[in-house]
Amino acid sequence: MGASRDRGCEAAGGRNLWACVVGPAEQSEGHYDDAIVTKRTRVTMWLVEALGGAGRGTRAGLRKLEERASGPGAVDRTKYGSTRASPKSYYVHHLQQISKAAVVYDAIAIRKQHRATRVRLCGGARPTTQPRMSLA
Repeated sequence: MGASRDRGCEAAGGRNLWACVVGPAEQSEGHYDDAIVTKRTRVTMWLVEALGGAGRGTRAGLRKLEERASGPGAVDRTKYGSTRASPKSYYVHHLQQISKAAVVYDAIAIRKQHRATRVRLCGGARPTTQPRMSLA
C-alpha cells in the first residue's frame, strides 16, 4: 500500500521516470512489511539524488520532523557539532547528514563498479608481491 507499480517505462520510452509509475502496488511481504503491517506506521519515500540534492517532499518531511522535535514536551537528543561552523538546527543538521550519506554511498558504488570492471577486463588477475624481473 502506498508504493507504486512500475510498468517498464514502455510508454515513456525510458526517458521519463514519472511516466512509468502507475497506481498503488499490491501489498506483499517485503522490506517494509514490519513497519506497515505489524507496527502500523506510515512509510514515506524521501528522494535524495546521488549528488546530495533533496526533493521537495523530502525537505517538507524533514521540516515536519523538525516541528515535532521542537514542539511542547519534545526532547531532541541529537548531538550537534561543537564548532562555530557546525549546524545548530535540526533541519540543517539532518539534511546535511542525509545528503552526505547519498554522496558517500554513491561513491562507494562507483568504486565497486570500477573494481568489478577492472577485474573483468584483466581476467581476474591479481597483483603479485614478487617482482616480475630479477635484477641478478
